[in-house]
Amino acid sequence: MSVGRRRVLAVALSLAVPAALVLLGGHRGVHAARSLLFPGAGLVEERPALAAFLALAGAAATVAWLRWGMDWLLVLVMVLAAVVSAAVTPSGHRATGALRMAPSAHEFPLVMLVFSALAWLRSITRRLPGVSRLAARSAGRRASHGLADVARLRLTDRSRCAAIVLLAGDAVSDAEVRAVTTAGTGPDVVRRAALVGRWARGRFGGDPLRVDHAHARAALVLASPDDRDAVARLAGDAARSAIGVPASEPTWVRPLDAVLVTLALCRAGEPAA
Repeated sequence: MSVGRRRVLAVALSLAVPAALVLLGGHRGVHAARSLLFPGAGLVEERPALAAFLALAGAAATVAWLRWGMDWLLVLVMVLAAVVSAAVTPSGHRATGALRMAPSAHEFPLVMLVFSALAWLRSITRRLPGVSRLAARSAGRRASHGLADVARLRLTDRSRCAAIVLLAGDAVSDAEVRAVTTAGTGPDVVRRAALVGRWARGRFGGDPLRVDHAHARAALVLASPDDRDAVARLAGDAARSAIGVPASEPTWVRPLDAVLVTLALCRAGEPAA
């Protein structure tokens, strides 16, 4: 099955499953569908503590997905939340007198209220005396030494910085190029790629930089354009990708990384996808 067909199938299932739960699952199906859309949303009435736990688990799984491509973890949390919601929710609302009374405020307004409150608290905190000054001073310290501070960046940003510096050519001194390239293509970068491949996709052994990790591979190809094996592997993975470049992390293609890979392949004499 092609990548495009798999994506269409995934979108269709993401729409069909909640709809089927709502239409065919009765009251429990409605609560399961709510937790499928937002982990824990279907448990606010029956199990508020469990709802809060699942919401936090969903937030943590989302961070893991965004940072390391662990999409399977987010899917697992969502499915678990839906199953638990269906299991602990009564088949209908409890009767009050002769009528079955539904709560006047359901889960989604509550979720929106919580997120609005968090956004409000964040904006208020930034306006407190001294907070904005401390944030500006911290940002100034991080950027005070320019390229000499590259080791303070996250590993992914080190690779991006190395690729950009290598593309800059004579605009950067040789000493700075060597320091930034070492930080962006060194063993720590390879170890991170191995960990991401292992936890996000179950890849054990082999080249840690295979398939994904566009930022690191762009920096490596720019640093060693004569390494034809690395260039060929990058070009091959780009050709097999649906959009013409490897992913930065599994399921994620960062626009900057896509540009860096394209420029790296052009520099190495490979046609752009």
